[in-house]
Amino acid sequence: ESNEDLEKLFNLLLEFKDSTGRPPVFTPFCNMANPDFDRIKAESFTEYYYETLDKTCQKYPKHDRLLLYWKEGERNRLFCPQLHGREHIHVGRWWELLKNKDEGIRKAFELNSVGPSAYRGISYPNYLGALHPIKSDEIPGLHQILEDAGRLYQEYLGHTPESFVAPNAEEPAEL
Repeated sequence: ESNEDLEKLFNLLLEFKDSTGRPPVFTPFCNMANPDFDRIKAESFTEYYYETLDKTCQKYPKHDRLLLYWKEGERNRLFCPQLHGREHIHVGRWWELLKNKDEGIRKAFELNSVGPSAYRGISYPNYLGALHPIKSDEIPGLHQILEDAGRLYQEYLGHTPESFVAPNAEEPAEL
């Protein structure tokens, strides 16, 4: 969402009130980071890097105040962001597809996108299920990713989230 998108949303929400005079509250579940496409490419795909949401926002026109709008929306009880995760990808699965030069994933990568769930009739493993392990030995790494997400959320909004919904698949009870 852009700065203007949030301005319009907040203005729209202020047009409506419940029986006690309160406006509706919008509750988005938010990821705190994205793959750092530029750095991954610059490092010749040798290692995975992520960039924090504030850095991603700076790359898009009219997105520079996004996190300030989130805080303003919270103060005015219009917008209550909650935690969705760090990135919206299972880093290990996406990274394997990317390193193996999968055509669909690479084309998406060149457009700064994590890509499709299928490409030219080929279905991919659920790499959008960011915190959904296939094997139990993945859980410590996923736990670290979730801790990073919580730390970034607290850094951006000044408090811990009240709720969490994992991206695209159920997270294990250990998380």
